[in-house]
Amino acid sequence: MNRSKSKKRIIVVVITGLVLIIVSAALFYLRGGIMVIIHNVGTEPLQAVVVHVTGNSYPQGDIAAGATKRVKVQAQGESHIELTYGEGKHLVVDCYFEGGNKGKITAEVTSHEVIRVEQDIHVGFF
Repeated sequence: MNRSKSKKRIIVVVITGLVLIIVSAALFYLRGGIMVIIHNVGTEPLQAVVVHVTGNSYPQGDIAAGATKRVKVQAQGESHIELTYGEGKHLVVDCYFEGGNKGKITAEVTSHEVIRVEQDIHVGFF
């Protein structure tokens, strides 16, 4: 009799754990956010890079020549992306998204300019 109760208890714990994992994953997915991918296609490193969106900033450290950094960003309203690096250097990434959007923006940059921007932004759950 005790074995039966013990098995039921284990089953309940396992099912509860699985439900918590599924709910956590769903909440993470539904939260939105834009994956920003910065690819330094230049010959010089970008030092002390910070990705700025409306309401938030995301320090990325250095990006070596040929290297790529990824960061998931959350904007507080309408936004585009600005990169600051080095001593007062600044690049504007030509894109548009809003808080709650999901998707990906890839920017190919050098230490002097934004070469190419590709964006795939979605509104809502999909």
